[in-house]
Amino acid sequence: TMNQNQLLIIFKEVFPTATFTVAFNKLELNSIPEWDSIGNLNLILRIEEAFDIRFSSAELSELKSIKQIEQALKDKDVYED
Repeated sequence: TMNQNQLLIIFKEVFPTATFTVAFNKLELNSIPEWDSIGNLNLILRIEEAFDIRFSSAELSELKSIKQIEQALKDKDVYED
C-alpha cells in the first residue's frame, strides 16, 4: 500500500513547477494553475500507473481533489493514511 507521501511525490512529478500554500490534502482541481482538466487527466493516469490500478469512467468523473483521490485509492485497498 502507498501513502500520502508517495502520492505527493507523484503529484510533484506531474506538476514539477507547482507551488501551493495550503495543505497538500486540501488541493483540488484548479486550485493551482497547473491542475487544469488536462493536468488532472495526466495526474490520474500517472496514479493509475504507479498504483497499478484502473479507475472506471464514473470514478474518473469524481476525482477532482486530493481527498477524493485518496478515498478512491482506499476503496481499492492500495492506500493508507
